[in-house]
Amino acid sequence: MTTAHPPGRLVEVGGHRLWMETEGAGTPLVLLPGPGPADDHTALHRRFGALAADHEVYYLDLYGRGRADRPADPWAISFAGDVLDVATLIADLDVGPVHLYGLGYGAQVGWAVAAGHPGLLRSLILAGTHLGVPAPDIRCPVLALRTGAEHAGSVRSFLAGGS
Repeated sequence: MTTAHPPGRLVEVGGHRLWMETEGAGTPLVLLPGPGPADDHTALHRRFGALAADHEVYYLDLYGRGRADRPADPWAISFAGDVLDVATLIADLDVGPVHLYGLGYGAQVGWAVAAGHPGLLRSLILAGTHLGVPAPDIRCPVLALRTGAEHAGSVRSFLAGGS
């Protein structure tokens, strides 16, 4: 299982830059950190690095978090901005519909991306959130997990069915 960070880069999205690390090859899987809105991608490596054997895994730091650009005014960070940034980044990656995993706050962002930009997602994985499933505005397969702690096996099984 991967615990070291793969090479990363700053990616221009919406007039600022997000941090993105990529590893593996295969069907794309984008990981949105949580559980809180201020968290970065680092904890996701130890949980999901093994998925890089079958997937191209993208670890993200949202605007104002981790290694991404920081605004002069922290109030410039918003939920709507995060949703737009993630949708724009996925579209700009041009790798086809992606699997999208979100933990806590990342799950809320993922839900909004799925509802507002359904053509971008192959599936949605929600962890550590109380969002209800299913919902009529989500048109891709959804896996909902109670906790984000140690469920990489459930995620792997779900992705194997839709990869």
